Amino acid sequence: MGRFQISGLQIVGGWCRFSEIRFQISFSCAERSKSALRMLARPGMNPKADELKARTKRFALDILRFYRTLPNSDAGRDIGRQLMRAATGVASNYRATCRARSDAEFAARLGVVLEEADESLFWLELITEDGLSRSEDALRMMDEASQLTAIFAASTITARARLEQTTSRQRHATRPSYDFTTIK
Repeated sequence: MGRFQISGLQIVGGWCRFSEIRFQISFSCAERSKSALRMLARPGMNPKADELKARTKRFALDILRFYRTLPNSDAGRDIGRQLMRAATGVASNYRATCRARSDAEFAARLGVVLEEADESLFWLELITEDGLSRSEDALRMMDEASQLTAIFAASTITARARLEQTTSRQRHATRPSYDFTTIK
């Protein structure tokens, strides 16, 4: 069999090699092999998504550390817990977004991530404005929450537009054509 090179994916014979992970692919027809390659290349192959996964995880870990510095008052504990839930929700829901099985699921999960990021920003604003904490860490995390919110807002808009475009294309492609000529 021949050798093929597609975006860093090398196929030799019936074996597909990418990042030292090997899969065997059957080449019964060209179209089948192209769709198999798309499926194999999709998970974990987007460096921007991997970078954003690491960034959201770092944000959640920073919030967990910050929570321990809040005062041991009712307000500090209650608002801190809400902040922890929202910040860890950003990381966990973004991770789930990366595993979406369809464009619709991706757009919906991204919307949840946006809500969690915005909620994290809200709790951080409340903490600083109320005076529970005015530390450099609080201001730095407010900035990070604001940046994450902006990133996920833009991503949500793009994902929804792409979903609408795909849905529109599918509707037009699957419309049946009718021939209304009279039969004699």
